[in-house]
Amino acid sequence: MMRHPENVLEYLLGSRTRAVLIRMLVESPEDRVWLRQLCKTARTGMSQMHRELRFLSYMGLLKSNREGGVCFYSIDPTHVMYEPLRELARATAEIDAGRGVPPVEFFRRDPLR
Repeated sequence: MMRHPENVLEYLLGSRTRAVLIRMLVESPEDRVWLRQLCKTARTGMSQMHRELRFLSYMGLLKSNREGGVCFYSIDPTHVMYEPLRELARATAEIDAGRGVPPVEFFRRDPLR
């Protein structure tokens, strides 16, 4: 059974983990986070989070550096997609907060029908 998106950003990105990750990173671009911290915040498994981190790193949107046995991730604010993603996260957060919320049926219907 398909799970319905919880918010607009998730609906647009197609992944709850990716939506939480992007929102978290663009809200605090100076922060460095590690895998377990991200998993706990996003309430998701390590393999799913690792897959999203690899995807965003491959796109060049994330920077990573290893200190000891821990790999820290941060968003690259110079990346061409940083500002658009930051604005998208901000705008969808406003929609989710009740300013122009789509009806619940919007998330439950099949977008291809």
